[in-house]
Amino acid sequence: RRAHAAAVRLFRKLNGTAWLEVVGRPPAVRMVGAMTFRADPGGPACALYTGVLEELLAEYLGGPRAVAHVSCQARGAGA
Repeated sequence: RRAHAAAVRLFRKLNGTAWLEVVGRPPAVRMVGAMTFRADPGGPACALYTGVLEELLAEYLGGPRAVAHVSCQARGAGA
């Protein structure tokens, strides 16, 4: 629960007014309209979000965690 709450707070700060949800186990982060995507739609923000979530989970869960980046607006997925 603490990792979930921390992820929500952190991603809200990173995304400004974007729609955001963090759900499930393992956690899934869904964002629509992220300001970083609007600023550079080529996809480099994806690495930022993936790394941030990996580090956050490692801190809260006590070890490295892999994050799969399965769907993305920058790579052509629908919003």
